Amino acid sequence: MTKEYTIETGNRKTSVNGDIPNLFRRFNSETNRGNYELYCREFSYCTIFGNLRTRNTHTILKLLDIKRLPNLMFLIQIDDHRDAYSPYPALSFYSYKSSIVQALQARLKKHKIESVVSRFLGYCTIGAYLYIEGKSIKDDETRLRILALASDLSDYVLEKTGDSISIGISDFCDSHAQFPRAYSECKTALSFVFYGGRRSIILFDSGKQAPGMTRHDLTRIYFTNFITLIDKCDTPSYVAVAADMVNRFRKAEISPLTVKLLITRMFGRITDFFTDAGVDPDSLAYISQESFVELLECGFIDELSGIVARFCDKIGKLHSSSRQSPDERFRRHVNDCIERHSSDCMFGLSSIASLSNYSPSYFSRLFTRTYGMPFSRYLAIYRIERAKRLMLNESMTLHEVSRKAGFCSTSYFCSVFRKVTGKSPRQYASEAQVDDDGAAAQRLELIPVITTT
Repeated sequence: MTKEYTIETGNRKTSVNGDIPNLFRRFNSETNRGNYELYCREFSYCTIFGNLRTRNTHTILKLLDIKRLPNLMFLIQIDDHRDAYSPYPALSFYSYKSSIVQALQARLKKHKIESVVSRFLGYCTIGAYLYIEGKSIKDDETRLRILALASDLSDYVLEKTGDSISIGISDFCDSHAQFPRAYSECKTALSFVFYGGRRSIILFDSGKQAPGMTRHDLTRIYFTNFITLIDKCDTPSYVAVAADMVNRFRKAEISPLTVKLLITRMFGRITDFFTDAGVDPDSLAYISQESFVELLECGFIDELSGIVARFCDKIGKLHSSSRQSPDERFRRHVNDCIERHSSDCMFGLSSIASLSNYSPSYFSRLFTRTYGMPFSRYLAIYRIERAKRLMLNESMTLHEVSRKAGFCSTSYFCSVFRKVTGKSPRQYASEAQVDDDGAAAQRLELIPVITTT
């Protein structure tokens, strides 16, 4: 006896006679009910991996509530997926994509285009399988019609969800067996979003590679330029030269991965050069690692010049500090330690001496000679200046201010505050409130470095 199944597709129920295809593995045989979203995803995976069974086509069409198998693929990338997920790596990405999938489904339905829209396993792409009249995307009329549809989908998603999407478009498929090829074409097209920027729409045959920038160009021209500019700490020129290099990449339109590898190689050579010049290798390695991560996560070519300029600027500052006098390097180190650790109430002379690899007595003498005052007084003034800044926040209690400024108790904070300023914290705060904004900002400005004449 043939069993009848009831399939839910949105608000509709469709009856299907016969066995459910094995490829739709999670059909609930006990309730005789399926899940439309699951079927779309299963269809997507089976087509791009080329294992959709022809004998099941009729049943699959009923499950997906379409009359004809798709003949064209859109691979849709969420442009800002890196920003959306980076703070929440442990959270599911499905809820984020659902609104985009629903917007695409609604718009295609309004255009009366039979389609299957599926969330992919990866968090940044969505597959749309469409049936569109036509045989070749090289036909001008068909090409313009498909580009207009893609542009309309992009506009609609932006309007309804606020999300920017880019779309890679395949060639027509004569049968479902050609969808693995279509998926590869879409992925290649999307890789050139790197050059096109957000909301790009790229056809499978648009990524024609021109003669690329060679390793010779980078290592001979730009490598030498950046070394010279880093030695001079010429920040404006970093930006100009980086922009010129990126423009050459843009004209060449070689593979985005190749671009990133070439710049990574250049970063490595610059790092090696300044290591040989005596710059601290651990600090150089840290800067390089940060820059490599930025390069890997870079989604658009417009971001490259900023990454290159920041890398050169960091190396330049590190190189410049390595040429400072011993007193200048000591001041830089002390100010950095205080800025990082002053909010810890246990931080004091012993702590900073340990961080400096000196004994407390030697560090104390060196500090007094360099700054003209004992370390304990310098730290107390620094913390009080920080407390003044925090007291601008009316919602913070005196206890919270003292704790964030680095004092272990409120009473000790009040004592030090009166000793440094000649007023109690409450008196100082009440006077600050009646000042005009400009005067208050000037009085309460946090000074990171206290200098002596």
